[in-house]
Amino acid sequence: PRARTVYSAAPNLGLLLEIDYDTGRVRRRWWVGFGLRSVTYDAERARVYLTDFLGGQLIAFDPATGREVQRWFVGRFVRDAYLSRDRRRLYVSSNLG
Repeated sequence: PRARTVYSAAPNLGLLLEIDYDTGRVRRRWWVGFGLRSVTYDAERARVYLTDFLGGQLIAFDPATGREVQRWFVGRFVRDAYLSRDRRRLYVSSNLG
């Protein structure tokens, strides 16, 4: 909210978009791969977390460098990722529990 920025995935295009909250204009875009669904921003670590539905991966992306930082297998058919209230944990959900 402070940066007035929204991060959004375009799963069918394989893109991660950085969007200006006030104007709706796309500031930057990165190729991140097809099928990435949920996007969660962690301001404290300056990371964008993406869930890979078909691959079962959670991906940490650094928008400052435009590069993937880390990748974890978290289970098949990953849906969403949420930061805990204290922002110390990342919870991931899937169709398979």
